[in-house]
Order: sequence, then structure tokens, then C-alpha cells
Amino acid sequence: MDQNLIGSIEHVVCHMGSPEKNLFAGISFDYTDTAYVAPDIGTYADANKSQGGYGQGQLSHAVGLMFWLTGLRAEQVFAHMSNVDSKVDMYDALSVRFTNGAIGTVAGAASVPGGARFQLDLRIFGSEGVLNLDIDRERLDVYRHDGKVETVDLQRDEGAYACDGPPHEFVELILGLTDTISSPIEIGLRSVELIDAAYRSAQSNLSIRIDG
Repeated sequence: MDQNLIGSIEHVVCHMGSPEKNLFAGISFDYTDTAYVAPDIGTYADANKSQGGYGQGQLSHAVGLMFWLTGLRAEQVFAHMSNVDSKVDMYDALSVRFTNGAIGTVAGAASVPGGARFQLDLRIFGSEGVLNLDIDRERLDVYRHDGKVETVDLQRDEGAYACDGPPHEFVELILGLTDTISSPIEIGLRSVELIDAAYRSAQSNLSIRIDG
């Protein structure tokens, strides 16, 4: 993206799927066997306690990656959300307009079967070409309109889910071992304002404009 291989961004597709159906249904958190402190399931599945839901609990991470790669910022959002048998959203479908005029779709699903790989798929379409990033199937390539193709040779399991990087960096920051922050505050802001607008849209059935 820093080399501007795809030109000006015109359209984005962002999809995430996770094996978290039991969590957002309030049944169980299926990854606590080795946890030092078990999470409060109400944080994720009790709308009266903390809102919860897939949008906040999972999709927020995917849009963080989307904003980090693209540099975009959302301007207007219309969202549908479905609870199915849960008190909070299990499925999310967002239609987004960005401040540069580009449009995009953002979608999430909590019902990937247990044992299956996490899904995270980004398609970024620009004036000069398209970038495809599929973390589930270890694919990263760029196809340009001038016929040039850039492909990164990724190995099996390079897209496997791991969550030790952020807490390690946080501890290193506290200990003064590093002054590097890999996730800029601005990216967090853009992610939060998009997810917040999506929930307000789903509740009101209105398109929500984000005040920049």
C-alpha cells in the first residue's frame, strides 16, 4: 500500500468470520482452559450489561486492519444486524461511505464451526488495481490494470490466529523496553466510530453520518 500499487482507493470489501457462536449466545467461552483469569461472559453476550455483540467483540479488529492498510475514514454507515438466538448481534452487514468518496461493505459472522480456521478477507479496489488479502487461506496479491502482478509467497499457517503480540508489546511499553506502538491511536478512533455508528444505524434503521 505504501508503494501505491493500486492507486486511489475506490471500493473495499471486508469480511470476518469466527467460531464464537457459543460466546455471543451466552452459553460458554470455549477457550478458557489455560486462561489465568476466565472472562466474564456477560461482557460479550449481555446487551443490558455492556452492549456486547459480534460487532464490538470481533468485527472491530477486522475494521482496524482495514483502516490501517487503507488510511480511509468512514463518513456514513447503514447497518443490518441479526441476533438469531442471542441477546446480542451474531451477524453484521454494513454499507459504508468513506470520506474520500470510496464505498465499501463490512460483514461479520459468529457461527464459523468450532475447529475451523478464523476467516478474515480484505479486497481493496483502486484506480490502478486490486489488492487481495485472505488470512484464512494465506493469500496476498496485487493485480494491476497494466498487467503487472505482485504475489507474496505465504506459508501454511502464517494466517493462523494468535493473540500474544499485542499484550507482549503492551508489557514492553510499561517496562520501558520499547517506545514503539504498532497500532496508532487514530486507527482505534476510526474503528470505534465506525462500529458505534453501525450499532446506532441497526437500532434506528437509519443511515448514520459520522461527525469528523
